[in-house]
Amino acid sequence: WPGQAWSKMQSRCLGTPKCPPGTTQQADSCTGRATRQVDTNQMVEVPAGDYVRGSNNESMLEGLRICNETYSTECNMAWFTREGPRKKVSIGAFKIDKFEVTNQQYLECVKAGGCAPIQWDKCSLFNAESGSWGVGIKPHEDLRKPGHPAICTSWHDANSFCSWAGKRLPTESEWEKAARGSEDTREFPWGDKFDATA
Repeated sequence: WPGQAWSKMQSRCLGTPKCPPGTTQQADSCTGRATRQVDTNQMVEVPAGDYVRGSNNESMLEGLRICNETYSTECNMAWFTREGPRKKVSIGAFKIDKFEVTNQQYLECVKAGGCAPIQWDKCSLFNAESGSWGVGIKPHEDLRKPGHPAICTSWHDANSFCSWAGKRLPTESEWEKAARGSEDTREFPWGDKFDATA
């Protein structure tokens, strides 16, 4: 509940505010994390069933090769071995957002008191000129546009956003099934070969 909005509207309202879900009323204010009604219009249903989870050795080596070619030689095979072994997993039906959370959506959560602001100065960003990652690099202006997917958020930040939005984060299995599909072992949506232009 944005307290400033209530105090500005006090002259036009009678009684005390109706507090949104997730908050409790205390005198003339609402305390706690404000949540909002769940908007399922931009969600897709992922059907129940099996899917192939994880990576085999060949996929892990390809991931390391792509990482080294794309970013730098700082890549480490240990990053990819956590993805193994590849196995079939069965999972129930669920809904997941069709699109990533945008900067504008995340800012709405910040203004409502449900999320912490993005700390750009503590964010690790890729510098295209140097070809390396660094903390404190000034973000490219496109990264801060309202419609750009929110970045520089932690798992805790994402969890707070989902709670505020009346949803939850997907499990690792749910996320991978949504990204991969059923019975599909392609590394990328377009196939098994990396294409930076896709």
